[in-house]
Amino acid sequence: MNNYIKILQSFISIKDENKVSIIPINDGHINTTLRVDINDNDIQQYILQKINHHIFRKPEVIMHSIDVVNKHLQLAGYEYEILETVPNLEGEFLTIDDNEDYWRMTKFIPNTYCVTKVKDSDQAYEAAKTLSVFYSKILNLDPNLIESSIPGFIDFEKRINDYKISLEKASEERKNEASEEVNFVNEYLNLPDLFIQNQKDGSFPLRIVHADPKISNILFDSNTHKGRSVIDLDTLMPATILYDFGDMVRSYTNLKEEDDPNPENVFSREYYDAVKEGFLSHTLGSLTNAERDNLDYAGQVVVFIQAVRFLTDFLNGDTYYKTKYPTHNLDRTKNQINLLKELLKMKPAS
Repeated sequence: MNNYIKILQSFISIKDENKVSIIPINDGHINTTLRVDINDNDIQQYILQKINHHIFRKPEVIMHSIDVVNKHLQLAGYEYEILETVPNLEGEFLTIDDNEDYWRMTKFIPNTYCVTKVKDSDQAYEAAKTLSVFYSKILNLDPNLIESSIPGFIDFEKRINDYKISLEKASEERKNEASEEVNFVNEYLNLPDLFIQNQKDGSFPLRIVHADPKISNILFDSNTHKGRSVIDLDTLMPATILYDFGDMVRSYTNLKEEDDPNPENVFSREYYDAVKEGFLSHTLGSLTNAERDNLDYAGQVVVFIQAVRFLTDFLNGDTYYKTKYPTHNLDRTKNQINLLKELLKMKPAS
């Protein structure tokens, strides 16, 4: 508590520590997040967050990108709430503590909530529409204004090469255990080729994207249940917007938990159509023909690449993703493969 107070005092002046409440928020998987309530004459609420600089190697790059996008949104007449960054008392966006950890603070947006799983098609549409408005304001913003927060994150060629290396080096035991999944991945190893080629030749133009558009990064209004804010902009990067759409498909239409290997009832076409409609509601006029024509394909590729990533980690001995049991990454792989099979069978909407 005292350490948090010390960090907090680098951002704002605290007159009475007894009036400060610090509440951990456990929704995030990467950063340490705390809600700060200051019960003075009026209640002030903030989010204090430690940035995991093992994942985000350059926290200053993150804060620069967020600043660029937030300022642009303000000038562009953005209709949703912007997660406002609070500079420290020295005018900087980051405070470095005695352990050389990086901290930042934002204003808290009250009367909102987030969810970790889509509950119905209306919610899927609303989340996708909220993101669509966000994208519509930044699609034409020069992607060279920001750097990638995680270099190589959307390098599908690298993901495929990493998989091939892991397969060569994997133990016979792991290869045998994952033989069915390895055979499936090998059969579809060329699936991303067109995606990669379109990235290289500019058919899928470079844009500023969120890169982590899961539904838990949408704040909904507690009363109207409409979208209020797009949050967690740490992953902002120059990439193709089709990655974001594909990841929305991956995370919104999967009716199972990500580690559930049961192939039954894994996919909702109703959610898929809602996501697509919401995504296109404000972006349609800004997308190229190639982008519009490859939305369904993008969903397939992003799901496939996530299956490849989980399988790669399993073959490597579970060195990247946290696991709770020996076949956790293999079950995650199965889940993504099951979802992909449904996407591959999907017929165009009538």
